[in-house]
Amino acid sequence: MCGIAGFISKQGLPEDSQTIISKMTDSLVHRGPDSDATQLLPGMKTALGHRRLAVIELNDTASQPMTSSCGQYSLVFNGEIYNYKELRERLSQEGKTFNGSGDTEVLLNALVTWGIDKTLACLNGMFAFAFTDMNKQEVFLARDRMGIKPLYYGLSGKNFIFASELKAIKAHSSFNNEINKDAISLFFRHHTIPAPWTIYERVFQLRAGCYLRFSIRHFEITRMDHYWEIRDFAEDAAKSSFKSPEQAQEELETLLTDSVKMRMQADVPYGAFLSGGIDSSLIVALMQKQSSQSINTFSIGFENPQYNESTYAAKVAKHLNTNHRELIVSSKDVMELIPSLPDIYDQPFADSSQLPTYLVSKMAREHVTVCLSGDGGDELFSGYDRYNWGLKVLGWNRKFSPRSRRAIAYWMQSLSPTTWNRIARIFSFLPAFKSMRFGEKIHKLANILTSKDRYSLYKLMSSQIHEPKDYIINGSEPMTVLTDQENWLKNNDYRKQMQFIDQMIYLPDDILHKVDRASMAVSLEVRVPLLDHRIVECSWKFPNEFNLKNKMGKQPLRQLLNKHVPKNLIERPKMGFAVPMHEWLRGPLKEWAADLLSTQRLDTQGLLNSAAITQLWEEHQSGKKNLQDKLWSILMLQAWMDKN
Repeated sequence: MCGIAGFISKQGLPEDSQTIISKMTDSLVHRGPDSDATQLLPGMKTALGHRRLAVIELNDTASQPMTSSCGQYSLVFNGEIYNYKELRERLSQEGKTFNGSGDTEVLLNALVTWGIDKTLACLNGMFAFAFTDMNKQEVFLARDRMGIKPLYYGLSGKNFIFASELKAIKAHSSFNNEINKDAISLFFRHHTIPAPWTIYERVFQLRAGCYLRFSIRHFEITRMDHYWEIRDFAEDAAKSSFKSPEQAQEELETLLTDSVKMRMQADVPYGAFLSGGIDSSLIVALMQKQSSQSINTFSIGFENPQYNESTYAAKVAKHLNTNHRELIVSSKDVMELIPSLPDIYDQPFADSSQLPTYLVSKMAREHVTVCLSGDGGDELFSGYDRYNWGLKVLGWNRKFSPRSRRAIAYWMQSLSPTTWNRIARIFSFLPAFKSMRFGEKIHKLANILTSKDRYSLYKLMSSQIHEPKDYIINGSEPMTVLTDQENWLKNNDYRKQMQFIDQMIYLPDDILHKVDRASMAVSLEVRVPLLDHRIVECSWKFPNEFNLKNKMGKQPLRQLLNKHVPKNLIERPKMGFAVPMHEWLRGPLKEWAADLLSTQRLDTQGLLNSAAITQLWEEHQSGKKNLQDKLWSILMLQAWMDKN
């Protein structure tokens, strides 16, 4: 795993180019602490930089930037190509020779031999790279299919700049730090900024499954294209569905076993995150099955037992005989981490599970260099409760008039979330009342009952702040696949539609963004077996009835896991990687938050509506409502503003 950076100067490389590119790569030392190198290409008006975290082929033959044997092509590459041995064999049969044994040289030779389109179609991996072609005076930027690895780019003055993280782009001497107010509107809706936007004007994130071609002669992007799109498989889901559960399960087990095996390739110690849930437990089980030694596993818990899943993880680890370690987090640990969040994430990011993700990554890095993760199972195999609720509410909206639904919603909101939580504790023996945030979910359900149609329904369900314009002054929200109904799937399967939106936005721009920044901040490489593109494509062939049983999703993963772990160790209400943020904002984080949300500070900035935010803060402090999600988004913006 690595960090890459580079720039192209329209009028030729300036005298201080070496200083500039070195500053850019120095800002990425956490992504690659083992070595660094730069390359100036005056004929291309281009400077390239690379920071390396050595995982495969630990010697210098894998150093980057890497130049082809003919001297006409260069590559800087972040990530792993898992099928590089197969590609190396194919290239060898075509007459290519190799100096080393790693995947970077294979990728470079593939690009030189096959070109960008054929090479991208052949790759199985997570990656972001910049490939320079001196003959054609072109630079190609590309990102992996699911967006596991990041890549940013933009025009600043007379420079085209690109890098693995925004901090490297900011390190360029021509960088303009003008804030994109429209991106803040997106941030308030999603608690992240989805690609292609960033917090800065004129700086963008390359979308997942995309590449761009930049012409040095014309100094412009001459092509921007998807080489792989989820939409293609989602649109054809009904036509290509598996005919029997047995056929589906067999293909999934074969693919997932192979995916895990490929991601266990490393010349350094490796392990896995283990929450004790279905996805991570399945990944660990398949790892342990293919290993002659006990796999290293890592979990995290909280002092508050309501949020502590570490006991479940320990039981799974004991059953699978892994070498298990756990960390129990206190509010003090969180307090010490919060000031670092703006630097770790580069731009506002407010998924509060960013805190435990970083802490478990930090613990794991003390023992291993690579970890496997179970991310992706909910989006691929219909695991979220909101998919069931979306279909329920859609049905209710057809049965009841808007007036009736408004009346029901008013009654549901007449009781505070705190009161609803007390009621839930009384009836906790019933499954429907077991949620830790029952009251908040009742209020959210009341909000979505008033939705007008299927489009506004999922928009309300997946938005952190329903109306960002209420909080930001003069911000205009760009359209996304969530808010632009013209971009929705052309079929009428609402469950598949919800999964599609989550795979397009929530998965790459929240989950994967969170894991990449948290892990790479401590120089830990995280691999995601469930997001092998073959498994993603396969998942769309599962009809809804194969994914569900008694309204519980992820049945294909559950059935595979049952072969390795007893049901009683796994089957329990879904908790997620949650933190007791509502309690912390009324306790140990109260003073810090109150300072960032002070009316004087907000009015001086002139960016946010101080009256609306003060009302949020006071309602949360009263205990009548749990507004932690909205407040955390605003606080993460304010903390970022404070640093930048």
